[in-house]
Amino acid sequence: MPPGGRYSWAVETDRGPAPLADMRVLDLSRHVAGPYCTKLLADFGADVTKVEPPDGDPARRYSPGGPTAPGEESPLFLHLNTSKRSVTLNLNHKRGQGLLARLLARSDALVHDYAPAEAARLGVSSDALCQRFPRLVVAAITSFGLTGPERDRPASDLLLFARSAVARMYGDRRRTPLKQYGFQAQYLAGLTAATGVMLALRWRRFNGRGQVIDVSILEAMLQLHEDALARHSYFGEERDRAYNRRPGQYPHGFFPCADGHVAIAAVMPQQWDGLALLMGRDDWRADPSLQTAEVRDARAAQLDAPLRAWLRQNTRAKLTEAAQELRTAVTPVLSPAGALKHPQLAARGYFDETRHPRAGKLRYAGLPFRLGGFEPRRRPAPALGEDNDEVYQGLLAIPDAEMRRLRAEGAL
Repeated sequence: MPPGGRYSWAVETDRGPAPLADMRVLDLSRHVAGPYCTKLLADFGADVTKVEPPDGDPARRYSPGGPTAPGEESPLFLHLNTSKRSVTLNLNHKRGQGLLARLLARSDALVHDYAPAEAARLGVSSDALCQRFPRLVVAAITSFGLTGPERDRPASDLLLFARSAVARMYGDRRRTPLKQYGFQAQYLAGLTAATGVMLALRWRRFNGRGQVIDVSILEAMLQLHEDALARHSYFGEERDRAYNRRPGQYPHGFFPCADGHVAIAAVMPQQWDGLALLMGRDDWRADPSLQTAEVRDARAAQLDAPLRAWLRQNTRAKLTEAAQELRTAVTPVLSPAGALKHPQLAARGYFDETRHPRAGKLRYAGLPFRLGGFEPRRRPAPALGEDNDEVYQGLLAIPDAEMRRLRAEGAL
């Protein structure tokens, strides 16, 4: 795009501009947490420019089963970077840092995931940014936060599950602790950061100042403890792993059936009666002691065998439909393919379909909440540096000759 050309991705809806259509975000983050934060902002209409090193975000090459094919981005990257621009920029190059400063001067918010020492080396430390760009909102997403003795230490999802004690809450207590699938800690931190960015931008309307949002992934993980921390503080109780069911409640957990597994939470008297009725166990319904979930839990070994034998004679669909008629909580344990086909999600139009020029048609998870009927208009994830000319020449008015010099010097 020539200098002075049109530069706008303002998102319009049937009700006018999108909620964040006047917001420009610079994304220096990598992998999952930061990109998920900016993905949510982009979904709601923010103009997000992803700044990548010349060799790209490492997530472009991520594949749990091995390296991606040459010229292809990973599904993880394609999912996390819809509706963004991509520019390349070498932050280790002096002229690259100068270009970053020019981009920051035109931005409302910056999202990055550099630990304090690395951020200072690259010129994006929180103190420096606040002094130089007083209206800029900075979201810094790090493993342990911007302060404290471990502020510069890296950590993976596995380590964060361990350090937050969340891993200790799941699994068979006779075996090792469990980590949940994928990048759950990262996604939770990304959602937390997106909320913080939107709050900080609203606060800026009143005081005219930006601020730093210090997002610790470890601290975000501690929100998953339910009441375990409060119970320990109040009762001195140390919660132990409880398999897949709640302590003192039966039946509550995952059970095998004829074609997979179902989840059962028949702990209330009405739910227990419904389950017993489905099984044809009038003796269970007639026994007043079994109306109490705690008593059933104490007799779980006696009740489990006939329950599991009956379940194995029935399919997930049959069990679910029959149980719903009696208002008993039974539902199938779905695979990802099953979730994509689930009629409830289909009826709500939850999944979004986007056609990528190389990867073809892709289905993505929808927004984590609905906003007054607003539906995002997603664009496919960009190729590496796809928007260099549009951003540097259209936004910063850098002429062609200067662009050639920047490329030759390795700044882009």
